Amino acid sequence: MSVRYRGWGLALACIARGADSDAGASRTLIVERSAGVARAFTVEVAATDRARAHGLMGRAVLATGTGMWFDFLSPTSVTMWMKDTAVALDMVFIDAAGQVVAIAAQTTPNSPALIRALRPVRYVLEIGAGEAARNDVAVGDRMTLNAGPRVAP
Repeated sequence: MSVRYRGWGLALACIARGADSDAGASRTLIVERSAGVARAFTVEVAATDRARAHGLMGRAVLATGTGMWFDFLSPTSVTMWMKDTAVALDMVFIDAAGQVVAIAAQTTPNSPALIRALRPVRYVLEIGAGEAARNDVAVGDRMTLNAGPRVAP
């Protein structure tokens, strides 16, 4: 089965980076749907303790088609929150095999409420509120992060 890409031009999406973030370079994340249609997001990778702890805190804007990919390095019970995060988000929880296991949609900005998946996950994708639904991201979808930094054309 071939995969079709719909959505944003991969080279056109960009992320406004926070001053205190040490997240990695932007990379392309592909969401593979069972119907053979795929979605692409441009994401910053938060692979260090500091980057994961800071996340998207302090950001005033999150461009459409962009987000942050949290890599916890192995499956673990993950708890997220929206403290000091002014932008409403969708949080997508992904297991070590890259399969979406839960989605917390339309999170409340600046909320201290704890957000978690009911089972251990390795990854969390944070995207703008409503983007999961608009792009048909669903439990069971597969996510694949490209192997290296995105290179501008």
